[in-house]
Amino acid sequence: MRDLLPLLQLIFAFWPLTLLAALRGWWRGRGERFPIAIRRGLISFLILWFLFAIAGLLLITHQLPLLGFLPQSWNTAAFIVTGAAAGSLLLGLEWWQNRGVWHALRTARSVQDLQALSPGDFEELVAAFFRSFGHRVRRVGKTGDHGVDLVVYTRDQGKWIVQCKRYRSSVGEPVVRDFFGAMHHEAASRGFLMTTGSFTPQAMEWVRGKPITLYDGPGLVKLLRSCRKMRRWR
Repeated sequence: MRDLLPLLQLIFAFWPLTLLAALRGWWRGRGERFPIAIRRGLISFLILWFLFAIAGLLLITHQLPLLGFLPQSWNTAAFIVTGAAAGSLLLGLEWWQNRGVWHALRTARSVQDLQALSPGDFEELVAAFFRSFGHRVRRVGKTGDHGVDLVVYTRDQGKWIVQCKRYRSSVGEPVVRDFFGAMHHEAASRGFLMTTGSFTPQAMEWVRGKPITLYDGPGLVKLLRSCRKMRRWR
């Protein structure tokens, strides 16, 4: 282990450049919404920051100096401030993005409440619903999404995909049929099509026997009501 410490010192010296490189994802995410791209960049940044922090603690434990482009005290302070700033920015971004969503989870009592949300907030509301059950949810960008808004990764039921439609009108069979094709493309075990509007009788008949669950506006209101009771969101 001690033989690797000098290499660890050298690696630690380049932490500013490495962390800056981790942020490149927020401007390289073509077709991805800006908040999603910068969030992904910040998460990558913080993962690397924690790895550098572990390396720094190992060096300190072995009474070795932390090399850097600045004097050690300044270098250490800059490292700590950078991590705290990135963490605060990520928390602030999460709060800003989801402030309307969490309010809706607690207060949405009617279809009109759901239709008052922006399309992005409605999508995040559905994502928050799935996350509340411990599933990992990835929001998909608009370009090349094949009709998929959310990808849900479950622990024991495979991958699900979700399409969110903040509509006032009806969703017809062609939309459902295309969504079924997206399921096959994504190799998803189940699909959820959720709308604030309604589904035509043809659409509901077409999904019979298929691993697709449809939620219309009233169905979503009931779903959120039951979720509030289970999770005590009041």
